[in-house]
Amino acid sequence: KEKEKEKEKKRERERRKVFGVIVADLLDPGGLLRQGALEDLRFATEHLLREGGVVLPARVVVRGMCVQSAQLRGENRVQPGAQGQGLDVQLLDTFSLNSLMSIDLPTLDHAQLSAPADVAVFDLAALKPSHSAGVDVAAVADGHVDGIVFWFRLEVCEGITLETLPAFRQGHATEIRDTDAHPPHWRQAAWMLKDPMPVSEGEMLHLSISAAGSYLAWDVT
Repeated sequence: KEKEKEKEKKRERERRKVFGVIVADLLDPGGLLRQGALEDLRFATEHLLREGGVVLPARVVVRGMCVQSAQLRGENRVQPGAQGQGLDVQLLDTFSLNSLMSIDLPTLDHAQLSAPADVAVFDLAALKPSHSAGVDVAAVADGHVDGIVFWFRLEVCEGITLETLPAFRQGHATEIRDTDAHPPHWRQAAWMLKDPMPVSEGEMLHLSISAAGSYLAWDVT
């Protein structure tokens, strides 16, 4: 009887899998994954997607690079000599943390300290509760890393990809570049380091990312 009950439960679970295709809207216009997007998609693929079903996009690739940017640091940290009601509030920076920011990379005043790299790949039909990945990159100039700028490449299906950084938008075999007349609606994101990290040209750096659900945390060593 117990075996029959288990078989019936399994058949019931399979009957609930009614969808052959799941189309996922994963990205927020601000440049980050939507809150709970991967968790919801993981539930849907496990409980609602039929065997042999398709998820669109099929994969999401997280791309990133190290940058130096006084503009980013100025927007993210208390600046030397900053005053609040006549008081020096610079000590508040003691409590600052690594943090995520929404940015517009094409208009950001910055220096690129590493080449763009594919750091992590999410197979959307086989998501896990947590995910970690990393890649080694070489510093392309002397400077100090203020943060890691990142964006996404959506691999919709074979031959069709789309990147959320304008210069890398791609379609069917031809590159699609955004123009002033048709500005992109996606921004990019930056993971700010608590303290700038000095680097020298040619120095090898390790970019790593850990994902707990849809929250992405970065590190550079």
